[in-house]
Amino acid sequence: CRTAPQLERDHSPIIGRIVWARRLYQRMENPYRELRRRTELKDHRQIDEMTEEYLFISNCLSFYELLHHRHW
Repeated sequence: CRTAPQLERDHSPIIGRIVWARRLYQRMENPYRELRRRTELKDHRQIDEMTEEYLFISNCLSFYELLHHRHW
């Protein structure tokens, strides 16, 4: 569901949200790193756009995690 993350059964709601954010970040990070390793794509303009989007989303996930950690 897009409005609320799916939570693990044995986690509290706060911990479940933090785990969800970390897993989403890991799922996003692996393909991004693979694209950055490819030298033939290094100077492509879409890589720069992807990097901006990646940084924006990763910052949002970090902020989301921090908010829930402080609330806990």
